[in-house]
Amino acid sequence: MSSLSEPKQQFKLNERVQYFSSNQNEWYKATVQSYDSSEHVYKVKLDGSGHVKKAQGVPEKLRPLYEKGDHVMYYSATRLKWFPAIVTSSSYTKTGELEVKVDGVLKLAMNDQLRRQKNSEVSLTFRSVGGPGGGKLPDVGPYSDNRHK
Repeated sequence: MSSLSEPKQQFKLNERVQYFSSNQNEWYKATVQSYDSSEHVYKVKLDGSGHVKKAQGVPEKLRPLYEKGDHVMYYSATRLKWFPAIVTSSSYTKTGELEVKVDGVLKLAMNDQLRRQKNSEVSLTFRSVGGPGGGKLPDVGPYSDNRHK
């Protein structure tokens, strides 16, 4: 039986992640190559250079990578709830923010404001952006400028 404090595997093989280089003080896009459960260490392959790095300590060294077109959930600190969103930029800003579209409005979000959608949430995003879930909804919602017209 495993201990409650024992770290569990958070990323799957071939999952896209961000790897933090303490030497460069910067996050890099990478792909999970392996996970050693006895040592709780990931091996990731960096995009571009192809270097393989070891990463122990999540979230200090690894965090989810969200890429353009990904359907995510966005946490609004002002509304204190999650909203379906789509990642609209292909790269993070220098401050670590990512551009997402929430109910037709562009927002900058930190990684901790985003999470992958659960299967039950996928249709919410499709409906709100006009995808296979049911056509474009009116541009009225929690982030729309049209809601009080």
